[in-house]
Amino acid sequence: MPGDQGVVGPQGTTGPQGSRGATGDDGAIGAHGPQGATGGQGAPGLLALHAFVGFVANTTLTVPADVTNVVVEAWGGGGGGGGYNSDMNVPGGGGGSGSYARGSFAVLPGQHIVCVLGRGGAGGQTGGPPTGSSSGNATLVVIDGIVRVIAGGGGGGGLVPINNQVGGVGGVSILPPTSTSASDSILVLPGAPGLSAPSAQDIADGAAAPMGGAGGAGGDNSVNEAAPGATPGGGGGGANSAGLGGGQGGSGLCSIYY
Repeated sequence: MPGDQGVVGPQGTTGPQGSRGATGDDGAIGAHGPQGATGGQGAPGLLALHAFVGFVANTTLTVPADVTNVVVEAWGGGGGGGGYNSDMNVPGGGGGSGSYARGSFAVLPGQHIVCVLGRGGAGGQTGGPPTGSSSGNATLVVIDGIVRVIAGGGGGGGLVPINNQVGGVGGVSILPPTSTSASDSILVLPGAPGLSAPSAQDIADGAAAPMGGAGGAGGDNSVNEAAPGATPGGGGGGANSAGLGGGQGGSGLCSIYY
């Protein structure tokens, strides 16, 4: 007959971990969330752009049929950079930038829109004293014979007082009393002044036009000539080396959207 069962022995050591099982199937896709609220309507787009670019010249657009509103942008010409004063070893100041104007105007088919583009100012020439730079000309927008916008040109860099060539002043946009009505919308931004050059070590850059062309870099005191201002409306850089003149101001610009 069998004997009694013996006592239970001690537990053995844990065996090695088994290999990982296969990944299970993906779960079902959850339900869609609720649709978000509809966003507000965007601003109406512009149907076309006609950009008139150049030096002083009259450019005329006849308002097409079915067009009853136009958006006009205008920049004045940038001022020229000042010339280097070889008598006093003083650099020229940077030219000021032309101003900016944007307007929405009610029009009628067949009316004429005339853009007169402002020319950029000439840079001053080196001398003792230097010849003066010139200011940029204003850009005018005339609708149906009425001046609606005058975007002023930037001032040229000059010598004031005798030991400090100051930067030219920024242009200012003018809206004649006849320029606005209840249906018009106008934005005007003044031009910026060019940098001054109080000493021979200074480099006077021209000013950048608001939403327009960059200002020209001022010349250094070696062989680099002052750069012209970019179109539209950038001021020319001031000269800082004998024999090299200030940069030309950038031309004005008129753009018409409808």
